[in-house]
Amino acid sequence: MDEEKALDTLNFYKDKGSASLILITGKKQKREDLISKFIDSEPIFIFKATPQTTLKDFADEYYNWIGYDKGVPKNWMDMFSKMKNVQLIPDIRLIFDEVSYMEFPDSMFIPSLKYAWDNIFSENPDLILILGCTDETWMRERVSFNPAFVGRISQLIRLEKN
Repeated sequence: MDEEKALDTLNFYKDKGSASLILITGKKQKREDLISKFIDSEPIFIFKATPQTTLKDFADEYYNWIGYDKGVPKNWMDMFSKMKNVQLIPDIRLIFDEVSYMEFPDSMFIPSLKYAWDNIFSENPDLILILGCTDETWMRERVSFNPAFVGRISQLIRLEKN
């Protein structure tokens, strides 16, 4: 999908009236450009994972964003439970970029994310959760074709490669 069409697609979800889970694959720079054009004055938490990312890195960045520390999470389920406050923030955007790096070898990231979507994030009708990933195969296998996410994904955007 070209950037203009992708931006129109994202903007559609701003006024949808229910929480939206959007997957974006493509080159990192293209995703970043698209997201920077999409966000405006809404509260936004962006986490850009790297191969060295740890759960503590995510927690530290999130706590810095909300302005207080809720302690070191035991695992992803615990971390997402500590994010319950997002249910109360109007027009919030959560962006987890390079999400494949957030899943560690024996991680429960994907099941925890599914639980968080069902029980925390989707409770806010204004919330948009964007999962970005360069590795389209990973995104397809772990999220978009995962039976646990059937009926939960609002949109899959594949950015053009050129």
